[in-house]
Amino acid sequence: MAVYTLAHEVTHYIKEWSPAKFKTLSDFVMDKLGGDAEALIDQKLALLRKIPDYKDYTVAEMTDLAAEEVVADGMELVLTDGKVLEELAHTDKSLWQKIRDWITDIIGQIRRSYESLNQASKTAQVLAETMESLDEIERLFTEGVREAGERTRTAEGETLTRMNEEKMQDSDKKYSLREEFSHEFDEWMKNTPLKKRQIDGGYFIIGKTSEALKRIGVRESNIYWRKQKVQFIMDEHPEIDGHIIKDIPSIVENPIVVMKSQTHDDSITMFGDVKAGDFYVMVAVNLTPKPSGRTEAEFSLIANACGRSDNNAKSLIEKSEVLYMAKKSRADTLLTSLGVQFPSDQQAYDSTYGSITYSDGKVNIEGKKSLKY
Repeated sequence: MAVYTLAHEVTHYIKEWSPAKFKTLSDFVMDKLGGDAEALIDQKLALLRKIPDYKDYTVAEMTDLAAEEVVADGMELVLTDGKVLEELAHTDKSLWQKIRDWITDIIGQIRRSYESLNQASKTAQVLAETMESLDEIERLFTEGVREAGERTRTAEGETLTRMNEEKMQDSDKKYSLREEFSHEFDEWMKNTPLKKRQIDGGYFIIGKTSEALKRIGVRESNIYWRKQKVQFIMDEHPEIDGHIIKDIPSIVENPIVVMKSQTHDDSITMFGDVKAGDFYVMVAVNLTPKPSGRTEAEFSLIANACGRSDNNAKSLIEKSEVLYMAKKSRADTLLTSLGVQFPSDQQAYDSTYGSITYSDGKVNIEGKKSLKY
């Protein structure tokens, strides 16, 4: 029962977090269910039609709800099978990381509750059985995938690696993030008092320049994030909490649209799949920040992040010089929801619209105002 509940909760959480990522998860789970998927959706529909609360739902709404419940049921398989988890990590690493972080947080909360109980009590004895199941799920995330990564050095693993490299030729599938960032951020939040976080002169290294950004000319280097800036963002923008902070690097790695900053000539701004409640999260990256004793000479720096309303995001995209647009499968979710359209005579997706060049410590950014409503 504990795993079933966990599977359903994480499924609904992913849908609220990012409709685009939920579609990826849905497609993945439905593929695992194979030919049974349609029958399972029909069964769920039959059950939902008997519930009075859903009597005013349209056929489309009922079908979507039934499909979501089937995906949630199927997630129980995903969470309890190390090989399936490994496949999900190869399919969409940032999605896998988001599920892992959510699962780890929830299990941590349950474990702390369990440890606070009188271990001789009936409640503790019942919860102990639940903890065994949850500990196994956590083990699969922390050990199973790492062991799978080691197996890629075997002959079979080398074949799998080549297959995945072929699937990851487009920029949306190349990974450059440091997986350690999420843990380092959690430890910083846990062990550093608020007042010290607000003046912390240190940096997080979130990864290296992604393939998408290299396509438009961003030089290959480490990408830093000042710790005090991270805290400032959370203080100034209530929609940006710790969970969103850990998602922001995925926007830099896999942006949907990249634009020249309207306020800083040495910076770019971008949107990805991440939303903070009703707001799309915008990230600004400084391409020629001033180095310090804690950084190398050439690097990029996350300068800001905040939530943008639909109207604000739409206006920003339409008025900015666009440098890059991701593939249609990802871009449509963002652009359609904002009401942004490309001119009909122009290739709209998987395109670079500008260039970035460096000279004498400065950067030149040239894009194209190519989006109109």
